[in-house]
Amino acid sequence: MLTTKAIRALKPQETQYEIVDGHVPGLRLRISQDGTKTFTLLYRHRGKRRRIKLGRFPEIGLAEARQHAYSVLAEIRLGDDPRAKKETDALVLRSVKEFAEMFIAMHVERNNKPSTIEGTSRIIRKDIIEPWGDRDVRDISRADALDLIETITVDRSPFAASNVLRAGRTLFSWLVSRETLEASPFASMKDPAGTVRRERTLGSGEISAVWHATKNIGAPWDSIIRLLFLTGRRRGEVVGAGWEEFDWTNFIWTIPGDRTKGSRRSFKPITPFMCAELKRLGPADNGLIFRSRKKLSVNAVSGFSKMKRRLDQQCGVSDWRIHDIRRTVATNLGSLGVADTTIARILDHRMVGIPDVTSTYNRHRYIPEMREALEMWEESLRQIIDENTHLCSAM
Repeated sequence: MLTTKAIRALKPQETQYEIVDGHVPGLRLRISQDGTKTFTLLYRHRGKRRRIKLGRFPEIGLAEARQHAYSVLAEIRLGDDPRAKKETDALVLRSVKEFAEMFIAMHVERNNKPSTIEGTSRIIRKDIIEPWGDRDVRDISRADALDLIETITVDRSPFAASNVLRAGRTLFSWLVSRETLEASPFASMKDPAGTVRRERTLGSGEISAVWHATKNIGAPWDSIIRLLFLTGRRRGEVVGAGWEEFDWTNFIWTIPGDRTKGSRRSFKPITPFMCAELKRLGPADNGLIFRSRKKLSVNAVSGFSKMKRRLDQQCGVSDWRIHDIRRTVATNLGSLGVADTTIARILDHRMVGIPDVTSTYNRHRYIPEMREALEMWEESLRQIIDENTHLCSAM
């Protein structure tokens, strides 16, 4: 009888081989030469021996494969041929839009955090479904994919094209894994953003210009941008913050693991300038700080692209992205003499050679160091804003 532990331990051999499950009649696990593990079901229909593929491990687990196999066997007992039905369904459901929406529901929404679900779904619907939605998914060629990525690179930016490439590659690879397609048109395509790390930081005049421009972009975006400067946090961590995350007795902001990039709970100090900005947003409740203004919505605000265009018009700063604020904070902390290890803790970067600290006690241990560093940055930020005010008025 197959077990999940045994399946994980199976290694590829020189030739493809199969393991028979002793629990469900006909259920087998096929291990290919490249290590791909696929659940299949052997059965007979009208005297003919047939095989249907149920899915790949670990995309579907052993329990799910057995349940699926039992459902197929039930169809066979009723006289249906599940393989023929599957082939017919594949012919009916063939548009890019239909498969893309299925991918969002079955893969994106099941396996990602809310912020990732929102971003990936938006890219797929805007940049893949809009231009290709009514086309047969099997007719999308590599030339189509190249044309799409090149057009976005020219019309918008290499980084926007890179995001579309990642979404398209994941979508079409999923279709290949389901055997809807034989190959992905995005396979092995070069990333238009390249592999060079972005190094853009904002200078003192630019920091001041952006800060002062927040006064003209309206709530809640003004506070969001200012909190990004004050904390060095990632955009999604600030936008998705809830009032219950803030301890006003000890002045600590606890970001739960389901909202951080590394899925690790993060403890950060609340500094005076940050405290004043948050208190200005009150009154506090147990909901999101930056809740969407749509009626009855329980989601965080959206619309960063529109806000960024307004902010650019107001501040006059060019060739910058919101994430550059985080790099700017780190750079300024370094110029103030803050140790690299403290900067890494503020940014929640993994540190090579230092064991991952998992206990609440040890994470709280570094709060004083981070608080001192961020308060130094606050004071420096105040000076930058005040000293460059005349430059902002001239823009």
